[in-house]
Amino acid sequence: QLQYLTSELLLRLTAIGSGLLLLNRALLHPTWHPLQAHVDGLVMLAALFSGTILYLRSRQRLGGITVFGLPLLTLIFAWAICASWWTFQPFAISSVWNTVHLTSVYTGTLCSAVAAIAGGAFLYLQTRLRHKTSPVNLRPMGSLERLESLIVTAATLGFGLLSLGLIAGLIIITSRDGATRLGPG
Repeated sequence: QLQYLTSELLLRLTAIGSGLLLLNRALLHPTWHPLQAHVDGLVMLAALFSGTILYLRSRQRLGGITVFGLPLLTLIFAWAICASWWTFQPFAISSVWNTVHLTSVYTGTLCSAVAAIAGGAFLYLQTRLRHKTSPVNLRPMGSLERLESLIVTAATLGFGLLSLGLIAGLIIITSRDGATRLGPG
């Protein structure tokens, strides 16, 4: 029970803290736009991902999803910290295509992360069922059908959004005058 309450507190602090950080950037920097840098996108991704995990837990659909979600959330924050220290470069959101590109890439990454977490939970639960083991400390993780439905939905949405991001990125690159990283012409 203590582990559940601790993970619940961590997820709520992550969702609220990430949201407040983005709100702080919006209020203190009047020229700031969402998704203006990788750090902003990663913090937004962490806020949405922690909110998604909280939602899945609150509906009693996938109670043990935190076991797989918290490590990925930690990696997202580590990536954001590294991006802010070493590779901070603001984007130039100058067109609709750039906004579509960034939004679909970050949202598609979020959906892919949810599908990966649910896939890990599916494999873990399937192994537990096959070997007929039930650890005492873990909450029920939901049914295999719910996990499979979440995997299919999140993976389909993630693939579609990442494809849209790729297409928008190609439109941005090919519409520039002169040579690009793709080669001359």
